[in-house]
Amino acid sequence: MRRWSGVLMAGALLLTGACGSNSSDDGATGTPVQRRTPVEAVLASSSKTAEAKSSKVAFTLVTQGVPGAPGGSVTITGEGAFDYAGRQGAFTTNVPVLGQTQAVSTGSTVYQKLPPQLAAGLGGKSWVKVDLSELAKGAGIDFDSISQASSGDPTQALQFLKGAGADMVEVGKEQVRGEAVTHYRGTIDMNKAAAAAPPEQQQTYQKIAQLYGQPLPVEVWVDGEDRLRKASYAVDLSKLNLPPQAAAKAEAAAAEKPTGTLSYTTELFDFGTPVSVIVPPADQVIDFAQLTAAAAGGRGR
Repeated sequence: MRRWSGVLMAGALLLTGACGSNSSDDGATGTPVQRRTPVEAVLASSSKTAEAKSSKVAFTLVTQGVPGAPGGSVTITGEGAFDYAGRQGAFTTNVPVLGQTQAVSTGSTVYQKLPPQLAAGLGGKSWVKVDLSELAKGAGIDFDSISQASSGDPTQALQFLKGAGADMVEVGKEQVRGEAVTHYRGTIDMNKAAAAAPPEQQQTYQKIAQLYGQPLPVEVWVDGEDRLRKASYAVDLSKLNLPPQAAAKAEAAAAEKPTGTLSYTTELFDFGTPVSVIVPPADQVIDFAQLTAAAAGGRGR
């Protein structure tokens, strides 16, 4: 249970070329009409969506083939609202073992509410605090230098889209939640996304690119106002390039190299929606690091 839950937490952390134009003639006037390439359309959605400031968010995280995962597959879903500028959001989530519960994201910290039966075993504390910055440092990544990085933060996905690869193609016209969208498919070049990041963030994104060690397959749905409405990523966990320190920890925690796949899908809707976030009181919170340390101590006895 601890092994696959760690992989899921890592998944929460991992998640977020030249462009030309084609032209054709307008049949009515004979005037050339500039048409954006799929790469241009995906790049435009990264900036345009951020301008909306907030939205409702629905997400699904799925792991398959991960050793120790119950039934070989684990699915986590959630829905809520996120304030892009304030880097905070509130969600209702469905997590294996925990069931349906509440989560709050603020900055690089996530608070996950526990069901009563688990809280009772933790001295009545009903929330677990997860510091994503600390977890990320174990993988050689300092998320504190990325203003848009936190679990449930859709703007991280927008940053990743700046790495849209030259293989991006238009799949067709579809609908997402009743809205007309254009569906694109291709890969994300994380090195390109790093190069497009602000100078003070480039080193960190370069580390993320090294961690993935692979182009990310991506599906993107963009509406008529150039806003991202849906995005789906996939990661082959066996191809992750863990830094030496993190690799040593992973080897000590599990005999085998990480395997399986992790996919993440997010949908954005109701742009500009008000967002209300209430951080749980400190006396109701236990730190995730304390839980893992206690679990390690129990195994050592």
